[in-house]
Amino acid sequence: MKTPLIALAAFATAMTGAPALAEEQTESMVVQYDDLDLTSEAGQATLEFRIDSAAKKFCRVDAIQTGSRVKNRTATKCYKEAKRLATRQFAQVVEEARMGG
Repeated sequence: MKTPLIALAAFATAMTGAPALAEEQTESMVVQYDDLDLTSEAGQATLEFRIDSAAKKFCRVDAIQTGSRVKNRTATKCYKEAKRLATRQFAQVVEEARMGG
């Protein structure tokens, strides 16, 4: 049975500038892929899109900052790290799908 792709947990607390009480403020980014055929290019592209969208939402990349059009550096750093970690897991999930898992 396929499970959701879990990319991040406590990372959000550290990257978003939240207080240091990580145990109490742990967040997770979860991307569902059980409905996708990861052996196909279309399924992989859809998962890549979902990961990108989830990382942007998770890190609040598109959040409006009063008085500035410049993107928040912390959010951008969080997004890059979220994508890096999720892409690593994405590769593992695709490989498992190719192997019949």
